[in-house]
Amino acid sequence: MSLKYTTPRGNFFIDVRTSISPSAVRTLASLTDLRPIFEKRHQRWDITTQWRFSRAFRTEFAISNLTNDSFLDTWQGGRETSAAPSHELHPHLYANLDNLRLPLSDADPSRTAWIQ
Repeated sequence: MSLKYTTPRGNFFIDVRTSISPSAVRTLASLTDLRPIFEKRHQRWDITTQWRFSRAFRTEFAISNLTNDSFLDTWQGGRETSAAPSHELHPHLYANLDNLRLPLSDADPSRTAWIQ
């Protein structure tokens, strides 16, 4: 499930997503262990925001697993295990190079020396 909002001019964007996984059998019984492994129900939240501050540049922040959901809570024969939850922040800066006006290589060399 996702909820998105963009400002009328498109300068700000936010997207909040959640995924719900019901409890289920993760592995079936095998010859060495007849007890199947069950995965617990879990819910994960992710959020992404974008801010366009000019025609050439925009920034994006994405946070994965905002609520630190332990996505591998399992149990087998009365034993419970879980993976350590973690969340991640992914910052990005995007540049639209078509809108940038950089000096050309055939221009005055004194003005383009800083590009090299």
